[in-house]
Amino acid sequence: MFPGKVNVYADRGQIADRYTTDLEPSRYWYHAELIDTDRLTRLASRVTAPNLSRIVARLNNPSLLCYYLFFPAHTESVGAGACPNIEAREVGGHAGDWQCVALLLEGDGTGAPASFTPKFFGHTGLRPAPVDPTGTPMFRPHAFDGDERTVMTVEAWRAGSPTAPIQPEVVGDHPRFYVALGSHSLYTTPGPHAVSPYPHSQPGQCGRFDAPPTLPGGDTSPTPVGAIVAKLVSGGLFGLLGPGLIAAWIELIASAGGGYLPSEGTGDPPTPDQAPAAAGAGRTVKPANLAVPDAGADVQDWRAQEGLAANGRTYGFVVDRAAQGLWPSDDLQNGFRGRWGQRVTGDPVSRRCGPTFPEYWKMFLTVLADGDACGTLTL
Repeated sequence: MFPGKVNVYADRGQIADRYTTDLEPSRYWYHAELIDTDRLTRLASRVTAPNLSRIVARLNNPSLLCYYLFFPAHTESVGAGACPNIEAREVGGHAGDWQCVALLLEGDGTGAPASFTPKFFGHTGLRPAPVDPTGTPMFRPHAFDGDERTVMTVEAWRAGSPTAPIQPEVVGDHPRFYVALGSHSLYTTPGPHAVSPYPHSQPGQCGRFDAPPTLPGGDTSPTPVGAIVAKLVSGGLFGLLGPGLIAAWIELIASAGGGYLPSEGTGDPPTPDQAPAAAGAGRTVKPANLAVPDAGADVQDWRAQEGLAANGRTYGFVVDRAAQGLWPSDDLQNGFRGRWGQRVTGDPVSRRCGPTFPEYWKMFLTVLADGDACGTLTL
């Protein structure tokens, strides 16, 4: 909350000002966390519905490598450009936005970097719209975060199937993700993406009201300032086991508006996510030693590093929950458990306050359990 201000909606203008002045050095940063087999087993034992311990036990010495990306603000609208009113434009906009890329690695138990092989990968964002490969719309396996803002989707690493292509694209051994304008949803393919973000109440009448959504089958999930578009070449499969190797391509793109939607209907159509149209446009943010042939002319190296001394403090990108108080502890009893962005007035369904930090490990394993149960993911 900015002192002395009453925020009906997130003040993204002032946020943008801060990130071009005193907070500018924090741009082009990421955080990385390796959850080894023992810790993943302990965490999974706390969730019995679904039985996540059973999922972990069926994997070979699994470790979960998570890359956390923080964006200063999130934009999310309904009406697909047909609702110019502020309620539609700000229906899900908020300060602070966490996203995650995760790799489930299987190993031989030695812990040697060369022993790990990627088995599954996950990425977060607004819930993708259901797909219709067989004539019946179905959601791909996914799990919402605790705030029911974003979902984690998980697919087999570059395996492919009748219902899923070989993904993600890679540059060397670095997976590439395309990140949507404003929402920062991560995608494995460029261009527009239809979304279905709302698991319960759905905005109606250009964001002025909420009504229950109409859900297709297969949903087994629990429960203008500058807008950032990022294309992620996110990787370094063993980023925590050596120098951090992760790259993101980020570009600034403006959005557009239009006329009003009619008031009838079951709800406002969510504005599709707009990922970059192709690789190579905008700014490429990458590790200094990573060559990206189609990066384009505007290139920025990641600033994330261990042992960076600035303003009397020492910064690093490796997550240590025991020593770093800004991360919630595994049992959620210690560390920072608040919201990464100001609260706002008049927010009855809590879409416009900053998010809490999600339990990404839980989301990932829950998706594996979902995919295993419905036969779309093979452990």
